[in-house]
Formats: sequence, structure tokens, C-alpha cells
Amino acid sequence: MALSLTLFHASFQTWTTVLFAVAATWWAVRTWLSYRRLQHIKGPWLASISNLWVFYHTCRSQLYLAGQEALRRDGMLSMVPVVLS
Repeated sequence: MALSLTLFHASFQTWTTVLFAVAATWWAVRTWLSYRRLQHIKGPWLASISNLWVFYHTCRSQLYLAGQEALRRDGMLSMVPVVLS
């Protein structure tokens, strides 16, 4: 009985690790492909790979100012997600 529980526990840990590795690899490849496809568009580097740029400026209540600055600096086409101006 104890042996079968140990095998189940070991296999559960293995499958959890494999599932996590597959999910992390999928996210990394998807992010890299998206970045490669849009790398010709200027903008803040962090905004080009994640929403952390938006989160940071939202927490500071200055998202509209950061968006306007990025549009002023990089032109009409700037890689700034979810910013309307």
C-alpha cells in the first residue's frame, strides 16, 4: 500500500514538473515569436513583451502620460498596449 502511494506521488510530481516545463516553454516561444514579428515597431522594450509596462504605469496613475510620451518619442505607431490618446 505504501509503495503504490509513493509511486503515485512520484508520478504526480513528475507530471506536474513536465506540465510546468511545457507551459513555460510555450509562453517563452509565443512571446519570442510575437516580439520577432513586431520588432520593427518602436516603443518601450518591456511593453513589447508583456503587460508589466502597463501595470507599472497604471499603479502610478500615469498611464496616459507614459502613453503620450511614448507616442511623442516613437511616432504615431508605437508598441504601447491598451493606450488610447
